[in-house]
Amino acid sequence: MQLVGRTIWGIDASLLYSSMRPIAEVDSGAVIADVPCGGGVAFRALAPDQDVRYLAVDLDPDMLRRAQRRAEKRSLRQVELLRADMRELPFGDDEIDLFLSFSGLHMIREPERAVTEISRCLKPGGTVVGTTFLSDSSRRARAIFKAGSYRGHALPPGRDRVLRWL
Repeated sequence: MQLVGRTIWGIDASLLYSSMRPIAEVDSGAVIADVPCGGGVAFRALAPDQDVRYLAVDLDPDMLRRAQRRAEKRSLRQVELLRADMRELPFGDDEIDLFLSFSGLHMIREPERAVTEISRCLKPGGTVVGTTFLSDSSRRARAIFKAGSYRGHALPPGRDRVLRWL
């Protein structure tokens, strides 16, 4: 991952991994939402015996299958896999203690709607941790996203817009 991050995107992927630390630090009984969970990269910070409810959500069935395999390989029985769009989350208001969103907002149209959903689901005093690419990031990333937009992929939001939503 480090090599891919540096070579293709020009980023330091160690920041992604260090940002997963709050998973290991949540209180017993906490509810964690990981949206989009992708192939379960954040599972690396979850202990098999950790007493949490871990809701791994993705829209893509292939990603959910990969996440399921990773959870089984790591003996993570507390992981629940759900198929849903991050703009319409299947959680109640004020339900989530820790909301993870690694590399998600730049993948969708209407990322503001996703931020609104995250806010709705988060308990008062809850924590949001995540990463995303931004339209005003490195020249290399901008070129990759521009090329992807010709194939119908969403363009990432700008830093100012994301900060305003938050």
